[in-house]
Amino acid sequence: ATTKFLLSEGVFIFLFTASIYYLLRGIKCNSFKSMLTSGLLLALATLTRPITLLFPLFIFEFIFLIYRSNMKKLKMLAKLFISMLIMFLIPISIWTTRNYLVHKTFIPISTNGGISLFAGNTPDEQGRIRVRAPSSENERLGITQSQSEVERSRLYTQRALIYIKEHPNVVVKLMVMKFAFFWSPFDWCFFSSQGTYNYHYGFILPFALA
Repeated sequence: ATTKFLLSEGVFIFLFTASIYYLLRGIKCNSFKSMLTSGLLLALATLTRPITLLFPLFIFEFIFLIYRSNMKKLKMLAKLFISMLIMFLIPISIWTTRNYLVHKTFIPISTNGGISLFAGNTPDEQGRIRVRAPSSENERLGITQSQSEVERSRLYTQRALIYIKEHPNVVVKLMVMKFAFFWSPFDWCFFSSQGTYNYHYGFILPFALA
């Protein structure tokens, strides 16, 4: 099976899955090498898709809840987690420093946060979930190419928060539609009203139900 688009999700899923594999291996074998590898892979996955920026917090919570009754194991895992966290933060810090030197402001990963927030919480002209950046609406939103990436992201964030506040029912509807779209084996929004079968997402569903 092939896809019509080369997206960052493919790279992200590979890096994130590999990170989880080494994480579980490190926990099972008390391996610093595996935990360091997990941290590096998670950092690369985060630089690809920033949605895992706070994922180390969930890892910490997972370790604590599972092993809180075994203090000896928990102390060992705490050391392993710290080593993983340091390895995770090194690439992130390098990229954040680069962003500060370029944009003169603190940007942990990217300036796509604003447009992602807007596109994810506002409908397109037909009331459906958006699948592309709303560049055609930039003039109405007061956004121009002459503005910096940081300024455009800030404006998108402002417009998104205003829309969320004024149309909470629409936002909830979009959330339901996005959930259904994620689990659907048909990309009915990307291509046509008939939809095109997506083998990759369709492959996930049986494992999720198992």
